[in-house]
Amino acid sequence: MTARHSLLPLALAALVAVAPAVAPTPGFGQGGTDQSRAAALLAAAERRGREGDPGGALADYEQLIQQFPDSPQAPEALLRIARGQLAAGDRAASLATVERLVKAYAGAPQAAAGLLLEGRIRSERPTGVGDLEAARKTLEKVWLLFPRVDYPALPARSAARVLDGRIARRLHRGDEAMSSFLEVLEMEPGSPWSARAQIGFGTALVEAGDWQAGAESLQDALAFPDITAEVRALARRRLALLERRLIRPAVGTKLWQRAGRLTISGAEPRRLTGVALDEAGRLLAVDSGADQLLLLSDRGTVDQRWTVRDGEKPSWDRDGNAQLATDDAALLPGETSKQFRAPGRERALDGIRAVERGPFGEWIVLASRSTGVLAYPAGRGAARTLIGGDGDPVDLATDAFQRLYVLEKRSRRVVRIDPHADHARETVVTGGWRQAAALSVDPFGFVHVLDAGAGRVHTYDENGQEIGAVGPVLPGGVELRKAEDLAAASDGRLFIADARTGLVVVE
Repeated sequence: MTARHSLLPLALAALVAVAPAVAPTPGFGQGGTDQSRAAALLAAAERRGREGDPGGALADYEQLIQQFPDSPQAPEALLRIARGQLAAGDRAASLATVERLVKAYAGAPQAAAGLLLEGRIRSERPTGVGDLEAARKTLEKVWLLFPRVDYPALPARSAARVLDGRIARRLHRGDEAMSSFLEVLEMEPGSPWSARAQIGFGTALVEAGDWQAGAESLQDALAFPDITAEVRALARRRLALLERRLIRPAVGTKLWQRAGRLTISGAEPRRLTGVALDEAGRLLAVDSGADQLLLLSDRGTVDQRWTVRDGEKPSWDRDGNAQLATDDAALLPGETSKQFRAPGRERALDGIRAVERGPFGEWIVLASRSTGVLAYPAGRGAARTLIGGDGDPVDLATDAFQRLYVLEKRSRRVVRIDPHADHARETVVTGGWRQAAALSVDPFGFVHVLDAGAGRVHTYDENGQEIGAVGPVLPGGVELRKAEDLAAASDGRLFIADARTGLVVVE
């Protein structure tokens, strides 16, 4: 399925969203006739969307707006058009429709939902810090233009506060993030956004160093009656991560307590050399012996596989898309590949070992020792060298703030680069590793380094202090024999790709 075709179901879903109950506008219609016609057009648009005719649905929505601009259905129709355009991938058209909605129906609740949609658009694919600041300004309008005294129950206001808190965290403004989350918890009526705000608040507390209060906040999130299964799972992962990274060291127990091989159902890997996990626990595993990339559930079931050659390290981008470094390109499985021009040369870059996506759409590429780490802008422009090749960089990782981490084998250090601060860099970890091979950073900022030469994994806190190490014989007797890559799960477990032992889970 192509990227464009895969967006069609989302577009249709956006066009047939269930309309909220609306009261007729005072003075609108005569004897209810116009009201009935507007409602009929809204129903017709919904039907067309369900039947797979998004163009017809859009036409009906537009006809409704033109014929009955004063109807309560008109702002709803504009909001659905904006959502449909975004689901179809047309961000510019969606933003233009939101602007039209806010100007024409400034006091309608749908205008608040439109501003929230604009904030989402501007924050999801920013081109710089300015876009994130602009997104926060847009979100601020939701609670300023739609105050609680006039709109006591407005879900868009809670959603805007939660999104604002998340953006503030990305910008390393923990106090502002906690303020936004607290506004939802203390001032807004209970809603599905309350649990998300509770998780955000608890995570921010942990990041600020108060893990006891953070644990209580995360536990409280599970008590909300309307918490969704997805958010419940997120809260539990955060609690498991906190227990493994902070509570165990605090009470003097071993950081790593058991390990075992993960049986892969539906495939018998020949030689696993790469692994990556997303927030939900989906696994990417590179089987170099069989020239394939596997997509696995966290229980080892093969959900999908792709044939690849010269596969290096896999990774996930912030939108949940799988990507794989190959010798001469970044592969987007099932879609396309991205090649890069070698700096100052008329040939494609080769020797690529790892790729990541930066917070502003740029490609971060780690190539051969002589090249180092390069940043290729999302649009046109020359590549920028972030880290030279002198320290022999061998792996990349990003943290919850979208900061970039680079593991250098020769210099035996981990360098952190902050794209929000003009790529300011600092050394965050140094070690005496024999042969540093892989790097992973978990959601709380703990750094994990695989020393392939010693068959050990070292774990460091946010201050660069080592808090634990494990291997080559793991708890339970599993031995690392030829460890190649590792990934830290969002619940604190480690997944290690070993070319001889297989896929190993440590917890």
